[in-house]
Amino acid sequence: MIKVFVSGYWKSNLGDDLFLKILCEKYPNVKFYVFLDRKNSRQFQRVANLTIIYNNLLFRLINKLLRKIGLLQVQDVLAPMLTDCFLEIGGSIFMQDDNWEYRLKQRAYARERYSQYFIIGSNFGPFYSQDYIEKYGDLFNKLNGISFRDSYSYNLFKVKNITRASDVIFGLRTNSYQFEYKKKQAVISVIDTSKKKTDTGSNFQDSYERKIIDIVDELTYKGYKVILMSFCDFEGDTTVVNRIYYHLNNNENVEIFEYIDDIDTAIRIISESEKVIASRFHAAVLGLMLGCQVLPIAYSGKMKNLIDDIYKEKKWMSIEEFINNGNLNDSNFVHLMRDEIEFIVSDSENQFMFFDNFIRSRNK
Repeated sequence: MIKVFVSGYWKSNLGDDLFLKILCEKYPNVKFYVFLDRKNSRQFQRVANLTIIYNNLLFRLINKLLRKIGLLQVQDVLAPMLTDCFLEIGGSIFMQDDNWEYRLKQRAYARERYSQYFIIGSNFGPFYSQDYIEKYGDLFNKLNGISFRDSYSYNLFKVKNITRASDVIFGLRTNSYQFEYKKKQAVISVIDTSKKKTDTGSNFQDSYERKIIDIVDELTYKGYKVILMSFCDFEGDTTVVNRIYYHLNNNENVEIFEYIDDIDTAIRIISESEKVIASRFHAAVLGLMLGCQVLPIAYSGKMKNLIDDIYKEKKWMSIEEFINNGNLNDSNFVHLMRDEIEFIVSDSENQFMFFDNFIRSRNK
């Protein structure tokens, strides 16, 4: 059996958890390994072809010390002993932050230790230096396959073994979810803008939450049931939805859904809803692929690039635009027809093009 170590953002974030779910379901005859905290593992404990290496207290203490002195993490050294294939799957895994050189060091080491190294589902940035992009260009030239999810990221690099395809989650199996008949229901996914690198560089959180409250009041006045949805407690979503709920003028027809580990219920709620007001990138993706009317609120370039790859005209709002002009006018919502969805779903299969070729070569 082919064995693959998978690196990603495993913090019980609905979008990233879906990446791992889709990967394991797509390749049932591949043995995958992940390294994550036990508290973030419940949704994966029954996946037959996934082995979880738990980040226990000892590992955490050792890794904290190793990072402090600039050395590699325990999993960086141990994982290549299990397999010769390394796969990174995730969205915003190439943001330039204060630790970017350390992360590049980890990736360069992985390139040396594994015979195969693939990147699936990512966008590149935000970044602020030419040195950053040049060093990653050098690394990418040595990889076996890179699949970006937007044209902007793809066009940054002139390297071999690179492609662009629609987001991995467009490839989710959705046959068991509602598509045609929607409830008079709206899902609102939220973010904590103070924890995000917004394109404006400003913190609009108070104004943003007040605007969400106004939108909820308008929706309930029009007879909608509203679901305030937290995609990731670790990133502050749950705190935000609770704060909004507390300040509502009328919460009689409003509920909170906090994603922890119940992937199916989260998707089902979105699939049954007529409208999705999406601050979360993957709330927009799920809403579009499940036939909902979606209002995309872009806190960074990745949402803009997603929508711009689908539509020729601007079909998203920045955080600031949403605060100042956001409303429930039909013109602010986007909706895909079934044939458009089928085209994007088919395109998303190309995210796995290079990895598919590797699997086929090993199975000969």
